[in-house]
Amino acid sequence: MFFTAKDKIDNEEYTSAKTDLQSLITLYPTSEYAQAALKELFSLEEIYSEDYVDLKTYYNLEPNIVNNPELAKLADFLANFCEIKLENWPTAIAWFENVIQNPESIEDSIFAIVDLGYTYFLMENSGYKSAYSGNLIQHKPESKEQFIENRNYLLSLIPGDQLSETMKEILTELQEGELLQNVPNPFKGSTQIWYKLENESNIQLNIYNYTGQLISSINDGKNPVGSHYIEFDASGLKNGMYFYSISINGRTTDSKKMTIIK
Repeated sequence: MFFTAKDKIDNEEYTSAKTDLQSLITLYPTSEYAQAALKELFSLEEIYSEDYVDLKTYYNLEPNIVNNPELAKLADFLANFCEIKLENWPTAIAWFENVIQNPESIEDSIFAIVDLGYTYFLMENSGYKSAYSGNLIQHKPESKEQFIENRNYLLSLIPGDQLSETMKEILTELQEGELLQNVPNPFKGSTQIWYKLENESNIQLNIYNYTGQLISSINDGKNPVGSHYIEFDASGLKNGMYFYSISINGRTTDSKKMTIIK
């Protein structure tokens, strides 16, 4: 059904293709093609009727979507992109901020930060300009160039079996004992703090509140030459700004700040 719908789109049989995609979601909501159909419906709307109000309603209320957690999560994401198409900027921005503040995974947070920056970029170029800003204005790019640079950097931090080439380059440029900005930031739950060693060393990470009071100390033990990260769990800490510093063989070499949001 999915490939039949794709063929119909190629032949400009848009109404029939839309019916096929929705039927696929109704009949086979647990299949991988159901998720692909959700995405294809959004792409189809761009070349068909551009009725994003109706599409958003479908994403939010269709029972076969709502009752399937995986489909519901994807549909919620796509419904927010309908808000962007409708230029409902405050709603779209608030949605991304909620994901950043309450991520299910580091990947979710990173993608939401990228999409939030892209939403601001679209808003600025829509004529709306900077009349509206959300709560996490540190993720609002000042230019297209800054957005692209931030996007490439953030995507390079997505965890995987191997570090991306971009991440390797960033870590290569670090001096020994220099910290990479924690990611995600701001965050809820946990965050990753990366550093690089050029010699086998004993590592300790210290966390301080905004008054400079030591509130947590993590002994990462003796680590070999190379890139490493410490997973910091902020459960139990109040929201606000904190500072973290790294000590190598008992000597503090770098400090940075991070923000915890509950």
